[in-house]
Amino acid sequence: MIDEVAQILVDAAEIAIRPRFRRLDSSQIQEKAPSDLVTVADREAEQLISRGLLKVLDIPVVGEESAAEDPSCLSALSAQSCWVVDPIDGTSNFVAGRREYAVMVAGVREH
Repeated sequence: MIDEVAQILVDAAEIAIRPRFRRLDSSQIQEKAPSDLVTVADREAEQLISRGLLKVLDIPVVGEESAAEDPSCLSALSAQSCWVVDPIDGTSNFVAGRREYAVMVAGVREH
């Protein structure tokens, strides 16, 4: 399963993130809150990752960007198991063209 999840992240990065690195224009960047940016790459990568994860293990997915738009999504965190996705951790760095960003996912399971 780890290899499948890793491949989902690589694919999302190749499709949605890397092609936009240092190529975003202002229409592709928004502010969720003061100093909290979101880009078209964040949103597209989260969708790709979420769809892929559901094929690996059909449990709720809580994505940072989805939760920012609809906080009720956070209720899935109380499920016995869920995925947590941050499509671009370090969006400010990504927007600034700095390489200090990551694609992150966690599988959370209650014991």
